[in-house]
Amino acid sequence: MRKRRWVLLIVVAIFLIVSAFGVKGVIDKRAEQKRQIEYQSVLMEYSGVLKPGMTRHDVESYLHSKGLSFQQMCCVGVRRSAWADLVRIGKEKAPWPCSQLNVYVALEFEMAEPHGIIHDARDSDRLEDVKLFPQLQGCL
Repeated sequence: MRKRRWVLLIVVAIFLIVSAFGVKGVIDKRAEQKRQIEYQSVLMEYSGVLKPGMTRHDVESYLHSKGLSFQQMCCVGVRRSAWADLVRIGKEKAPWPCSQLNVYVALEFEMAEPHGIIHDARDSDRLEDVKLFPQLQGCL
């Protein structure tokens, strides 16, 4: 009789553990979907205000007026002739071996006038595209 009771307790414990992992998975999936919807919403806000053809000066003035910080980087997707501006809008759980997975709105520019050999950021650069850009960082 005691043996049956122990077996039953073990089966119930295993069932509860498996159920807890299942519920956690569903909760995590819903949270991920909610974050993706939020990212798309933020992207639509940026795309609604920042239109292709705008100068970098006008785009960055808008970002500054909203108190938004950004960083610049080359090569966000399609190779462009000028650096992109990246505005961080979220952070996801990073897979091993990276410490961060940041989600950015990438503002991609093309140069409007020759920069010379060095591709950098100039006020006259023209906005080409606004898109989401997830980036792994701090990787081994």
